[in-house]
Amino acid sequence: MSKYVDIPSIYQRFPDNLDVPDRLLELLEWFHETINDEAGWFPEFVGKSLHGYCSPIDISPYFGTFNSLGDGSVLAYWYYEGCNVQNPPVVILGSEGDVGIVASSIEEFVARLLRGRFPSPHAVWAPRLLNFYLCSDYSWLEKLEAWAGQCWNLTPQKIQELISSSPEENHPNLQEWMDHKFNSQN
Repeated sequence: MSKYVDIPSIYQRFPDNLDVPDRLLELLEWFHETINDEAGWFPEFVGKSLHGYCSPIDISPYFGTFNSLGDGSVLAYWYYEGCNVQNPPVVILGSEGDVGIVASSIEEFVARLLRGRFPSPHAVWAPRLLNFYLCSDYSWLEKLEAWAGQCWNLTPQKIQELISSSPEENHPNLQEWMDHKFNSQN
């Protein structure tokens, strides 16, 4: 059992009207059972409050946070109007106000983790995703690939397809969406 996974906090930080997606729960359980706490620091799978992120605007009804990257940045599901609430995009909300779409789905996020290939490699937020590779025991990557292949049918071919896609093309522009929300409520 890993100290880096706090599933109850994720339930607490999800929008009230939405369930935590089953695939995320499966992934969290896997990390909880697999991550070696003695191998060094690992980004925490926790729900974080978004209070004050876009102060005075409350953006928490649109995001379900599930990972803290250690510098105040979080990974979250983005529940924009019209998105697939069963499989919303994974986004980063940076500690400096920078934002970006990391993956179109949790499966794509796992594929990108496995290959270390994230979209927008030159974005301000991109280096924060490298925090997943700071621990000294990289066996979790091989174990994750085996698990994802068995449980999610995430084959090497499917992984390649997913990391070759551009998640920004499948969703609204997150920065523009944030700017619109901020400007429309001021």
